[in-house]
This record gives sequence, C-alpha cells and structure tokens, in this order.
Amino acid sequence: MDAMVEIRATFFEECAEGLEALDGTLPAFAGGTPDAETIGVAYRAVHSIKGGAASFKLAELTGFAKTFESLLGEIRSGNLATDAAVADLIARSAKTLRGQVALSRETCEIGDEIRAYVPAEEPAPVEEATGLSDFERLGFQPVAFDLSTLVGDGGGRFDIVFRPHASLYASANEASRLIRQVLALGEGRVVAITDDVPSLEAMEPEGAALAFRIELETAEGEEAIREIFEFVEDDCELEITRLESPDEHTIDGESPEDVFAALLAAATR
Repeated sequence: MDAMVEIRATFFEECAEGLEALDGTLPAFAGGTPDAETIGVAYRAVHSIKGGAASFKLAELTGFAKTFESLLGEIRSGNLATDAAVADLIARSAKTLRGQVALSRETCEIGDEIRAYVPAEEPAPVEEATGLSDFERLGFQPVAFDLSTLVGDGGGRFDIVFRPHASLYASANEASRLIRQVLALGEGRVVAITDDVPSLEAMEPEGAALAFRIELETAEGEEAIREIFEFVEDDCELEITRLESPDEHTIDGESPEDVFAALLAAATR
C-alpha cells in the first residue's frame, strides 16, 4: 500500500476517535453545564480533524471544521454562553462533521480505486531542440530569479524540533498524531531525541523526556506547519528552521532499530 494512503487511513481512524470524544461532550452542552475540560475535549477533537483535513487538501471538511472550531473557540474564551439554541447548534454541527468525514473518506477511497484503473497523465510534449519556441521567436531571453523573494512563506525543506511537555499528554494530546499531521504535508523523516531521557530508576511515568526531530520537504510554508501545533503551543517547545541548501540534512537516516536502540541505551544507562 502507498505510504500516503496508509497515512490518510490513519487520519480517518483518528477522526473516528475524535468524533467519539466529541459525541461524549454533547450531553454536557445539552445540559448547559460544560466545564473547561469538556469544552477543551470538543475543541481539540474538531481542531485535530481540521488540521489533518487541511494536510490532505480536503477543502469542504477543512472549511466546516474550521467554522465549527471557531464556534467552540467562542465558548472556550467565554464570549458565548451555551444556552439551548447553541447546544442544539453544536449537536447538529457534530452530526454534520461526522457526515463530512464519512463522505471525505469514501471519496478518497473511491479516488484511489479509480486511479488504479486510469493511466497516469502523459507529460506535456517537450519543444524539439532544433525548433524555436514562441518566446525565442519573439527574441525573449529567460532570466533566472528566486520566486521565494516574491511569495514569502513558500514551501521548501524544514528542520523541525518538537519537544512535548508533560502537560501536552495530560491534556489528552498525542505527539504521534501531531507528527503524522506534519508528515502528511509532504515527505519527511523523523528521529527521536533521547538526550534528556533519564535512567529507568529516575523516570517519571507521567513525564515527557522524549523529543523529536523532523526533516520535512513540503510545498506548504512554515505557517502550515505551525498551524498543526497552534493548539499545543503552550505545551511544547517548537523550533522550525528553513534549510537553504538542497544538500543540507539534519537527519542522517537512522533506521527505526537504531532509534529504538538509542532510546533503550539512554533509559538504561
């Protein structure tokens, strides 16, 4: 199975988990007594779906989830009370979101099936070397320039260091989910940073000593990467550096076995 298809399947599995968590908050909204934790669970579920949908260019799902997220954001900030009308709107929005997730999944799966039968598009014909292009006939001389100076925050290659705090896990977020959303933006590699992992005797079960380095090549810009982490920005350290040289690498391509061995060695030293 194609790697992107696998990542997308994981996204829809996580959507199902998020929708289940969202449904669990609806009775509290209906009763008009949602506490901060309940509102946070609902907000995070919708926010995660929005972020993943944007990574896969699911425009309709992204747009609706963003609108729903804004509604929950108003409640979360205390600007909107959860009266009967708002509670009903949230319940209907949750039902609509579930329907849009299901439709997006079916559309993606059918699209994959169709592409298995339809040959890839032929590349555009190249101008013969002996012929003159329209531009050449007009006396046009091409001049090279850097488009990044015009578009600003464009795509490229990025070095991302992500250090979760214990509070990130305590608020029911998952580092692995955030990393998968980052990888869905393009092509990337991940290694674990084990420098701060203590010995087994000193390890705290609810701590967060493991960090991650991601090298990502994407058509998206830095803003798209930061958007994935915007809800957990207070619960982690995030460093994003654009890699200027095409040959510049921050990850040496360690195998999963090497990463595990390094983690085990750090924990048992």
